[in-house]
Amino acid sequence: MRIAVASLLVASALLAGCDGGLHIAGQVVRPEGQPVADAKVTVTVDEDGAPREDLQTRADGRFAVDRVDCPCDFPVRIEVFHPQYGHAKLDTTHRALERDPNISLTLQPYARAEKGHE
Repeated sequence: MRIAVASLLVASALLAGCDGGLHIAGQVVRPEGQPVADAKVTVTVDEDGAPREDLQTRADGRFAVDRVDCPCDFPVRIEVFHPQYGHAKLDTTHRALERDPNISLTLQPYARAEKGHE
């Protein structure tokens, strides 16, 4: 009985297009379109703030996250910070990222009151 239930759950996840893995390929750019190197990227895969992935963009502004422990129905928040060029935030879902894992985030300049995030 347990094997049948486990098989049914796996089949349901595969039919829904979600394997429990989270794969994101992204690029961070300035409003003018230039890639931003060394921006801090934080990916949070649930409402409680964990698990969390912190990384930096490469010279071409690109970053990648490849997790295998992300629940399929959880929200995903991607936040980007760069001390000179600004910040960006994307709230999405794991299912949306399964459909299209390639994202582009455009940094917005900090407001004067936000400069403390630098």
